[in-house]
Amino acid sequence: MKKYKIILPVLALLAVASAALSVYTWRLAGSGGAGAADGDSDAFSLAQSRYSAFLSGSSPVAERFMATDFEDIFYTADRQGNVRYYRYSSAGFAAYDGKVETLRFEAVCSTKTLKPLVYCIEREGKMFGVGVTRETPQEGKPAVFDYAFFKAVNLPARFGSSGLLLLADFDSAAFTRDEKVFTEAFIAPRAGGKAKPLTGDIGRTVDTSGSLRSDWLMLTDFFIESPGSLPLFFSSRYHNLGMAGERTDILTAGGDLPKRTVIGILGLWAYASGEKVRYLKNTSSGFSLFELSSGKDSRLLDFTGNFAQDYLLSGRYLLDTRTFVLTDLVSLKKQNVKGVALAGPSYFSVSPSGKYAVITGGGDREQEAAFCNLASQKAVCVAEPMIFTRENPNFRWVGDTLLHYRPLNDDGSGLSLCVVDMPLS
Repeated sequence: MKKYKIILPVLALLAVASAALSVYTWRLAGSGGAGAADGDSDAFSLAQSRYSAFLSGSSPVAERFMATDFEDIFYTADRQGNVRYYRYSSAGFAAYDGKVETLRFEAVCSTKTLKPLVYCIEREGKMFGVGVTRETPQEGKPAVFDYAFFKAVNLPARFGSSGLLLLADFDSAAFTRDEKVFTEAFIAPRAGGKAKPLTGDIGRTVDTSGSLRSDWLMLTDFFIESPGSLPLFFSSRYHNLGMAGERTDILTAGGDLPKRTVIGILGLWAYASGEKVRYLKNTSSGFSLFELSSGKDSRLLDFTGNFAQDYLLSGRYLLDTRTFVLTDLVSLKKQNVKGVALAGPSYFSVSPSGKYAVITGGGDREQEAAFCNLASQKAVCVAEPMIFTRENPNFRWVGDTLLHYRPLNDDGSGLSLCVVDMPLS
């Protein structure tokens, strides 16, 4: 197993004009953390952690590195709108040495004009950019948006012929999550400037936050990146507020009244390929995977149980947490994930190669994690406190290497960035 003995240079992101250079070094696997507090012999100490022995390395960090659409590129951001990029390699994180372009956009959200500054990088014709802003308060008028996260990517051909797709998310609790649900979308000029809404607001009502209802349009990275040719998006506009994820439609962009292409899907999951689209839908015995093609629905796979209670989704993969049967919703292949002994799985992710998976669960005290070799049908399972942070562990794959966060100190404070090289043995 590779031991990280290198230095990790990180440019600490501070809310000042200039940031100081901080240096973090990998702690070798098995070194654990600080000892238990004096006089508390029953308290768990990271120095006792069995899981630490499985780590290739770890390092204390001051902030979270969040994923981009490039596997080896990460970014940090703060609520003041500062963004920095980093490149990850076997030597750790280093400040990104490529060109970073700043673009100023203007987007109208719930009648409020937001002007995010988006930091963009481009590699081999693929664009990725993020920016964080807030509404500028106006005298006598309450602010609707205290937080707004923007993401810019290449405009998929199904939405238009030129420009960028500008996406917005207003859920501040999702700030550090890699998987966001975007509730506004625009077609924006490549050089920045005024962005045009992907769909109109005619008939859009106001929700409890004072903004226009956030389930009017919804998009996820997985749906955007699927190889479809139709301008589809999620919407719960024809259902009661708060039904997104339980009662959602797939609409086709265009005109003041977009067409309801699929009605009543389950979850915010769909996969488009050409003019076909797959989705999940409740049935009398559970739920099923359907495909709409040439105006006709076909049932492809059936599942028993309750979707929300018994299953976990990760991209193209669906995991039955009762039986640990893993289904690829694109290839339609199923396999048993053997050797897993977890009481209450709540998260899982499969590596880009499809060879490995991580499944986690547990509460505030005891946590569980299974590191699975899908090819050999073997798994390494660990159960102990503080395997990962309770607030968004940020599990992220770089090839077959898994990165995530766990507490740095025995009291649960601080952040330690952990490296797990698969497979574990």
